[in-house]
Amino acid sequence: MHVAVASGKGGTGKTLVATNLAVHLQRTGRRVTLVDCDVDAPNAALFLDAPLSATPVTVAVPVVPPEGACPDSCTACRDACPFGALRVLGGRPVVFADLCHHCGLCTTACPAGVLRMQPVEVGRVHAGRTGDGLRLVVGTLEVGLTEAPAVVRAARRLGVSEASDVV
Repeated sequence: MHVAVASGKGGTGKTLVATNLAVHLQRTGRRVTLVDCDVDAPNAALFLDAPLSATPVTVAVPVVPPEGACPDSCTACRDACPFGALRVLGGRPVVFADLCHHCGLCTTACPAGVLRMQPVEVGRVHAGRTGDGLRLVVGTLEVGLTEAPAVVRAARRLGVSEASDVV
Protein backbone atom coordinates (compact mmCIF):
# COMPACT_ATOMS: atom_id res chain seq x y z
CA MET A 1 0.00 0.00 0.00
CA HIS A 2 1.25 3.47 -0.85
CA VAL A 3 0.21 6.45 1.29
CA ALA A 4 0.98 10.08 0.44
CA VAL A 5 0.93 12.94 2.92
CA ALA A 6 0.83 16.18 0.96
CA SER A 7 -0.11 19.84 1.15
CA GLY A 8 0.67 22.85 -0.97
CA LYS A 9 1.65 24.91 2.04
CA GLY A 10 4.75 24.55 4.15
CA GLY A 11 4.64 24.16 7.91
CA THR A 12 1.35 22.25 8.06
CA GLY A 13 2.82 19.18 9.76
CA LYS A 14 3.22 16.82 6.80
CA THR A 15 6.52 15.40 8.04
CA LEU A 16 5.25 15.06 11.60
CA VAL A 17 2.17 13.14 10.41
CA ALA A 18 4.16 10.97 7.98
CA THR A 19 6.85 10.01 10.48
CA ASN A 20 4.35 9.24 13.24
CA LEU A 21 2.21 7.18 10.87
CA ALA A 22 5.29 5.27 9.68
CA VAL A 23 6.44 4.55 13.25
CA HIS A 24 2.95 3.44 14.30
CA LEU A 25 2.59 1.09 11.32
CA GLN A 26 6.08 -0.33 11.94
CA ARG A 27 5.16 -1.02 15.57
CA THR A 28 2.06 -2.95 14.45
CA GLY A 29 4.28 -5.44 12.62
CA ARG A 30 4.22 -4.05 9.09
CA ARG A 31 7.32 -3.56 6.96
CA VAL A 32 7.40 0.20 6.37
CA THR A 33 9.43 2.47 4.09
CA LEU A 34 9.14 6.21 4.66
CA VAL A 35 10.22 8.27 1.64
CA ASP A 36 10.82 11.98 2.30
CA CYS A 37 10.32 13.65 -1.09
CA ASP A 38 10.52 17.22 0.23
CA VAL A 39 13.91 17.50 -1.46
CA ASP A 40 14.27 21.24 -0.78
CA ALA A 41 13.89 20.81 3.00
CA PRO A 42 13.77 17.14 4.03
CA ASN A 43 13.21 16.74 7.78
CA ALA A 44 12.08 13.14 8.30
CA ALA A 45 15.61 12.16 9.34
CA LEU A 46 15.36 14.67 12.20
CA PHE A 47 12.50 12.66 13.71
CA LEU A 48 14.00 9.21 13.18
CA ASP A 49 17.34 7.84 14.31
CA ALA A 50 18.59 6.01 11.24
CA PRO A 51 22.16 5.93 9.95
CA LEU A 52 21.92 6.90 6.29
CA SER A 53 24.16 6.17 3.32
CA ALA A 54 24.08 8.51 0.33
CA THR A 55 23.89 7.87 -3.41
CA PRO A 56 24.37 10.75 -5.87
CA VAL A 57 21.58 11.72 -8.26
CA THR A 58 22.78 12.91 -11.65
CA VAL A 59 21.22 14.32 -14.79
CA ALA A 60 22.87 14.65 -18.20
CA VAL A 61 23.49 18.13 -19.61
CA PRO A 62 25.11 19.13 -22.89
CA VAL A 63 28.79 20.08 -22.74
CA VAL A 64 29.91 22.92 -24.98
CA PRO A 65 32.45 21.68 -27.53
CA PRO A 66 35.88 23.32 -27.82
CA GLU A 67 36.36 26.50 -29.82
CA GLY A 68 36.27 25.82 -33.56
CA ALA A 69 34.70 22.35 -33.26
CA CYS A 70 31.29 23.48 -34.54
CA PRO A 71 30.80 24.23 -38.25
CA ASP A 72 30.35 27.94 -38.96
CA SER A 73 26.81 29.24 -38.57
CA CYS A 74 25.47 25.84 -37.43
CA THR A 75 22.34 26.13 -35.30
CA ALA A 76 21.18 22.50 -35.46
CA CYS A 77 21.46 21.92 -31.69
CA ARG A 78 19.58 25.14 -30.92
CA ASP A 79 16.88 24.35 -33.44
CA ALA A 80 16.43 20.80 -32.10
CA CYS A 81 15.94 21.86 -28.48
CA PRO A 82 12.21 22.30 -27.79
CA PHE A 83 12.97 23.95 -24.43
CA GLY A 84 15.23 26.78 -25.59
CA ALA A 85 18.13 25.50 -23.48
CA LEU A 86 20.72 26.21 -26.18
CA ARG A 87 21.68 29.40 -27.94
CA VAL A 88 24.44 29.89 -30.47
CA LEU A 89 26.69 32.88 -29.80
CA GLY A 90 29.80 33.55 -31.83
CA GLY A 91 29.47 30.20 -33.60
CA ARG A 92 29.43 28.20 -30.33
CA PRO A 93 26.50 26.74 -28.44
CA VAL A 94 25.76 28.18 -25.00
CA VAL A 95 23.87 25.91 -22.61
CA PHE A 96 21.26 27.24 -20.18
CA ALA A 97 21.24 24.28 -17.78
CA ASP A 98 18.11 25.43 -15.90
CA LEU A 99 16.09 25.10 -19.11
CA CYS A 100 17.56 21.73 -20.14
CA HIS A 101 15.24 18.72 -19.86
CA HIS A 102 18.13 16.25 -20.43
CA CYS A 103 16.54 14.65 -23.48
CA GLY A 104 19.69 14.59 -25.63
CA LEU A 105 18.00 15.85 -28.81
CA CYS A 106 20.70 18.49 -29.19
CA THR A 107 23.44 15.85 -29.35
CA THR A 108 21.45 13.79 -31.83
CA ALA A 109 20.96 16.82 -34.07
CA CYS A 110 24.62 17.93 -34.02
CA PRO A 111 25.88 17.24 -37.57
CA ALA A 112 29.54 17.43 -36.48
CA GLY A 113 28.95 15.07 -33.56
CA VAL A 114 30.88 17.34 -31.17
CA LEU A 115 28.09 18.07 -28.70
CA ARG A 116 27.89 15.45 -25.93
CA MET A 117 26.02 14.92 -22.69
CA GLN A 118 27.78 14.82 -19.34
CA PRO A 119 26.35 13.73 -15.99
CA VAL A 120 26.06 16.46 -13.36
CA GLU A 121 25.21 15.78 -9.71
CA VAL A 122 22.01 17.57 -8.70
CA GLY A 123 21.29 15.91 -5.37
CA ARG A 124 21.54 12.80 -3.26
CA VAL A 125 19.29 10.03 -2.04
CA HIS A 126 20.02 8.81 1.48
CA ALA A 127 18.76 5.47 2.78
CA GLY A 128 18.97 3.56 6.03
CA ARG A 129 17.04 1.80 8.78
CA THR A 130 16.03 2.67 12.30
CA GLY A 131 16.86 0.26 15.10
CA ASP A 132 13.42 -1.36 14.82
CA GLY A 133 13.70 -1.85 11.04
CA LEU A 134 11.75 1.10 9.63
CA ARG A 135 13.35 1.96 6.29
CA LEU A 136 13.96 5.63 5.61
CA VAL A 137 14.70 7.14 2.19
CA VAL A 138 15.42 10.87 1.94
CA GLY A 139 16.02 12.93 -1.18
CA THR A 140 18.10 16.12 -0.96
CA LEU A 141 18.47 18.66 -3.75
CA GLU A 142 21.74 20.58 -4.08
CA VAL A 143 21.25 24.18 -2.92
CA GLY A 144 20.34 26.58 -5.72
CA LEU A 145 19.48 23.94 -8.32
CA THR A 146 16.14 23.44 -10.05
CA GLU A 147 16.29 19.69 -10.62
CA ALA A 148 13.86 18.67 -7.86
CA PRO A 149 11.90 16.27 -10.12
CA ALA A 150 15.01 14.16 -10.80
CA VAL A 151 15.77 13.84 -7.09
CA VAL A 152 12.12 13.07 -6.20
CA ARG A 153 12.01 10.36 -8.90
CA ALA A 154 15.26 8.83 -7.60
CA ALA A 155 13.96 8.83 -3.99
CA ARG A 156 10.66 7.24 -5.04
CA ARG A 157 12.46 4.60 -7.14
CA LEU A 158 14.68 3.66 -4.21
CA GLY A 159 11.72 3.71 -1.84
CA VAL A 160 9.79 1.10 -3.79
CA SER A 161 12.85 -0.96 -4.74
CA GLU A 162 12.48 -3.13 -1.65
CA ALA A 163 9.39 -5.05 -0.57
CA SER A 164 7.41 -3.16 2.08
CA ASP A 165 3.83 -3.50 3.28
CA VAL A 166 3.46 0.27 3.40
CA VAL A 167 5.41 2.98 1.55
